[in-house]
Amino acid sequence: MILVAGRGERLRPLTSRVPKSLVPVAGKAILGRMIETLEEWGIHSVILVTGYRARQVQEYVGRHSPGLNVRFVRNPIYAKTNTLYSLSRARRYVAGRSFLLIDGDLVFEPRVLRALLRTASGNFLVCDRSVALDAEAVRAIGNARGVIRQVGKNSSGKGIPLGESIGLAKIGKQASRRLFTTGKKVLSKQGLQHYYEAAFQAMIDAGIEFRAVDTRGAKWAEIDTKTDLRRAQASFDKSAKHAR
Repeated sequence: MILVAGRGERLRPLTSRVPKSLVPVAGKAILGRMIETLEEWGIHSVILVTGYRARQVQEYVGRHSPGLNVRFVRNPIYAKTNTLYSLSRARRYVAGRSFLLIDGDLVFEPRVLRALLRTASGNFLVCDRSVALDAEAVRAIGNARGVIRQVGKNSSGKGIPLGESIGLAKIGKQASRRLFTTGKKVLSKQGLQHYYEAAFQAMIDAGIEFRAVDTRGAKWAEIDTKTDLRRAQASFDKSAKHAR
């Protein structure tokens, strides 16, 4: 499941005419890169939760990935909500099943996904211990075995820093139904603007295990701002030239 509903306000005017997921990085749309990597690792069925400029996303996928088995699910109130609500819109299609959850503004090398796919059954968040954490970072804190105790932008409790959660997760079959019931409670009690990490934290507090998958050394970028975009352009342009 890829969440591509957001407006990308901090990337305007680039996102005034296209959704953030279609902004190019080193000559290729963010979403296009992501789909290519998924297909490279044998994943050919995708749910896209759309919102802002949803038709453009549908048209792009139709043109560039005609063989992809894709289901589009729309978040009609994307301007008032955040990732947890977008996730909740796809409940009927994945509850009770294991699935990948990916932020639609994430660019990453194929080996990042490989590390996640090689994990055992269960719940895993891809984290990078090598990056300096700023105020925007989703922090994971846990123990020496990589079991996460806290996850979120405001995480600051006792434990071992497990790095930044980059926006790529695997939800196991046993926990996926619980994720949606927990998410519904969070949205009802705390409001529609919460990120899905709020549901992860509520599940962790209830004793459901999440583990970190360390991706240090691999290239990835979350594209929130123009500065993020410039850095990703430089990094992934170098990767493409090296591959050639």
